[in-house]
Amino acid sequence: MRLDKKSLLTCGTDELGPLLRKRNATVKVESIEERMQKIHKHLAFKRKIMQTDTENWLAKHGKTQYIQFNKAKKDDLRRCFLSIDINGSKSIELDEIIEAMLTLGIAESKLQAK
Repeated sequence: MRLDKKSLLTCGTDELGPLLRKRNATVKVESIEERMQKIHKHLAFKRKIMQTDTENWLAKHGKTQYIQFNKAKKDDLRRCFLSIDINGSKSIELDEIIEAMLTLGIAESKLQAK
């Protein structure tokens, strides 16, 4: 295990002793625990801010529910979105929705899709 920020966040204090000895570091376990607690508090605070920002955005746009997707589902949704976003504008325009409806067989004509 390497001695970096990620390893400090993911390993327990019982794993830190050998890790620090391996790197010839001399740090008190108590100070590491204190630092880890501060980091965890800071991360919890950042999550709370992000949650509040999300809630504000939802309220502003008249939404009441936030759906949390796992990474695989997000990747799948992103691929679907990009396949519909023909011109790569990062937004789906009416013509692109109509084209997707025709391609998928949801509508038989542009008039029906509108």
